Amino acid sequence: MEMKFQNEKQTLLFNPIRAAGLSAVWLNRVAALWAIRQTLNPREHGQLKRLKESVGSETAKEVIEYVLKGWSSFVTRAEEDAGAIALPAKPNVGFLLKYHFIAVSMMLAEQQMIAKKEAREAQAAVEAAKVKAIQKKPMTIVELTQDQINAYLSADESYDAFFNAITAKYGEWRPAKYAEKGISCEVIVCQPNCELVLAL
Repeated sequence: MEMKFQNEKQTLLFNPIRAAGLSAVWLNRVAALWAIRQTLNPREHGQLKRLKESVGSETAKEVIEYVLKGWSSFVTRAEEDAGAIALPAKPNVGFLLKYHFIAVSMMLAEQQMIAKKEAREAQAAVEAAKVKAIQKKPMTIVELTQDQINAYLSADESYDAFFNAITAKYGEWRPAKYAEKGISCEVIVCQPNCELVLAL
């Protein structure tokens, strides 16, 4: 029996059902994803036409693909959000048309989530590339004593002004250690009597 079922499934997968338009999309995707050879009556053909008119041809195709891959999730959501009562266990054109707004909402939410994830991954890759570039850059260590710091920073001068002065003198830099005024950074070099270390 199992071998017979597998053979029937293979037949469904490799022998597309002949139909036109969105009806062909529905029938062939049901056959491929569910191993079911459905037939559509005139009413169901009309319902698929109304779906296409409602959301557009391309979106209708995407929605069909989306709901057929997660039919049970779609049906559950329709029950929870719209109070659907008759819950078909297998793909049903009329049910999809009636609650297609939920299917579209689910699909768009998932697409947005995927897009945000891909954007985060792309940003992480950019940041990782920046770090890698910095790590490859030759590093010069400049150690400043408290007296040298005082030469840049007067009693009433802000630390922003101090760091601006350091930047003006040394160019691009990264603080490696600063223990004063609650400012702390990664320690790269720590020598006696050294208050600030800059990694250039």
